[in-house]
Amino acid sequence: MALEILLTLFALIGLAACVRMAAGVLMYPVKGAWILLPAQEDGANLEHQIKGLRSLSEDGKLSSEEIYILDLGLSDTGLAVAELLCTNYPNVHYCVPAPEDTIT
Repeated sequence: MALEILLTLFALIGLAACVRMAAGVLMYPVKGAWILLPAQEDGANLEHQIKGLRSLSEDGKLSSEEIYILDLGLSDTGLAVAELLCTNYPNVHYCVPAPEDTIT
């Protein structure tokens, strides 16, 4: 009797998890997002952050997103990392902020 209750409980938890996952994918996908990723110094976490965002895309949470690496003071090493990521991933772009005197 206890085993049957335990198995029923696990089945209900599994079913609830499947429904929650399906509802999240169907109800909350982000389409056409522009993601601005600030980068400084050597860009140590850039590759990890890009891969994390791309894994969301593969899971269906993001769809047709464009990722922009915003240079906020990248070193030569960081710039090389950013250029490599832009080369490897077609939806990753590099940009620099406009000078402050032109922002209105």
